[in-house]
Amino acid sequence: MASISSGFDNADHVKILGAIDQLRELGVGDDISLPQIVVVGNQSSGKSSVLEGLTGLSFPVASDLCTRFATQINLRRAPESNKHVRVSIIPGPSSNTDDSEKERLKEFDKSLDNETIRGDVLAKLLDEAAEHMGLPKAGDDVENIEKRFSDAIFKIELAGPAHNHLSVVDVPGLFHNPTKYQTNEDKGIVRDLIESYITDSRTIIMAVMDALSNLANQEVFRMARSADPQGARTVGIITKCDALQSGDEPVILQIAKNETENLNHGWFCVRNRTTTEIKEGVSMFQRHLNEKKFFTTSPWNQLPKDRVGISSLAKFLGQLLHAHIRQEFPGVLNELQGLLEKVGIEQKGLGPSRQKSSEQRQYLIRIAVDYSHFLSDSLRGEYDPFVAAKDPLKLRMHLRNLDDDFAETLKDKGHRRPFRVNFTRASLEAVSGSQPSEPLIEPSEPSKPSEPSEPSDSSDSSRPSGPSDILDWIRDSYLELRGAELPGAVNPAVLERLFRQQAEAWRHISRGYVQRVEFAVHNFHEALLKRLVLHDTVRDKIRLRLEPISLEASRMAKQNLELILKDELEGVLQTLDPLFIRNWTDYKTPSDKKYVDDQAATVRMIHATLKAYYEAALRRFRDYVPIQVTKRIFLGQDSLLNGFSPEYVGGLSDSELASLAAEDYAVSTARTNLSYKAARMEKAMEIARAVCY
Repeated sequence: MASISSGFDNADHVKILGAIDQLRELGVGDDISLPQIVVVGNQSSGKSSVLEGLTGLSFPVASDLCTRFATQINLRRAPESNKHVRVSIIPGPSSNTDDSEKERLKEFDKSLDNETIRGDVLAKLLDEAAEHMGLPKAGDDVENIEKRFSDAIFKIELAGPAHNHLSVVDVPGLFHNPTKYQTNEDKGIVRDLIESYITDSRTIIMAVMDALSNLANQEVFRMARSADPQGARTVGIITKCDALQSGDEPVILQIAKNETENLNHGWFCVRNRTTTEIKEGVSMFQRHLNEKKFFTTSPWNQLPKDRVGISSLAKFLGQLLHAHIRQEFPGVLNELQGLLEKVGIEQKGLGPSRQKSSEQRQYLIRIAVDYSHFLSDSLRGEYDPFVAAKDPLKLRMHLRNLDDDFAETLKDKGHRRPFRVNFTRASLEAVSGSQPSEPLIEPSEPSKPSEPSEPSDSSDSSRPSGPSDILDWIRDSYLELRGAELPGAVNPAVLERLFRQQAEAWRHISRGYVQRVEFAVHNFHEALLKRLVLHDTVRDKIRLRLEPISLEASRMAKQNLELILKDELEGVLQTLDPLFIRNWTDYKTPSDKKYVDDQAATVRMIHATLKAYYEAALRRFRDYVPIQVTKRIFLGQDSLLNGFSPEYVGGLSDSELASLAAEDYAVSTARTNLSYKAARMEKAMEIARAVCY
């Protein structure tokens, strides 16, 4: 195999190209762009012949066959003893999420020691690679084949004493006329593939045109202009100069002199083997001699010698690629650093590993400890300064507000009728005598079926029925319940009845309070779990695991409240509150010395007793409900908030731990992928630093 020298084989060049190869092998090119030279052109432009001249490889040149993947060609100088050819497949981005497919593609790895890849051998290898990628081979009918292109890269590495360091990527050639081997759809796909390469700012575009075609009609150059408007990344290659008719040369010479289409890296003219020469078996060595001789003839000898011939092109490309990589590597290093930091953030977002029972226990214990500490701080009123004013995590604040609202509501709306503070003679005269404000017995009427009544709101129990004035109401109850007691005495049932009716609103007020406390505790629990448990699945499992505790707490809270209500509203009236006697004495002793008759005096005494007892019972009820329900049930040791503790986690079996905290497949896969990616990025950082420093 004959190859040409790039004239640029120093140690730095070797190191830089080797670094790019290593980065590409690591798959870094899937995440960030890497400096490269990409060869683009029409199928009939002579692109394959240019690659043949650069590499010594005889690529298939049939104009109606379409290569369905990119080919990376790496030339490396090596001693005769290490001369080899290696072909492999580099998986593309589409296989990143499928480890089995990625490994399957990597299995295509062949070495041909001390062998020359002839045209038929390379064609066979290209077919085998296509088949391994799941693509049709050359000459296959593609009409009914779903997958016709791949983003995987076919890599050819040539090492030997005749080679010098150069790397180029060849992409499928553009075509215009569909055949049974390449369709209109293929045409669009090839165009998109080329575009994906040349729009990368780190890609040097090696655009090939043949001298027989009008530059203005060359689609590949229109695409190059669009991707590189300033021509800063484009090198122009003109082929088939020897096929021009006499007199047509000036147009091509003007282009070659960079006067028509100005490119930052200029133009090169090459002379490849003709079809006749290929059939006659003209060697690559003879090809180079023929080319050199051609460019000494007129009018081609007008062009600078360093701008004609494959040898000059190879030398230029070697220098260009080296300078380009050297220029771009600091940016590559910065992107790698940013990518590694991003991977670290994503790994942190997954939390610690939870694949073993010991890891799962540690994971849950850490959450439980943090939960307990946060709960303790919140109940002491020590809040995170970054927590919003009304955040559910401010539990003690919400409970205090609910307690205050409960006490205030009991004070303002707990009684059915307001107690009197002052007594006027008119008010006492109104309750004197022996007649109630309303008849105790209504005249009888013929009975009739009653219509079903609509259920009333529980709050209606706070609305007084019968006399609106409390003295009238007391007088009516006193007269209604008169029995065998002595004159001036009061039936004990009167006070019980009056108190129970007066305090009936305590039921719905206290039930609403308990419900709101339960809601506040639930919101705190949910907000804290969301803050501490980053994984939705684990959080849902913990919530489900603690649900029986939550339901039991709700049941116990309602039960305790109903017991308190029963004691207050259905039991015997009793109190040890010393304020009762003091207040009762003050209330029953008239300061105004007003006296109307015995009945009015009795009503006034009942009012004093009822008021003193109601106030004592209210103080007791107002304290008991928060203490016996909120503190004992919702904040106690057996509550929901104390259910998820380190002790609770410590008592879980391995199977229970796994059911709560084991990583699901998605998390485990993500962790494995991120670990693999982080390792690749760290290795890539080492390689990049070695080049930059």
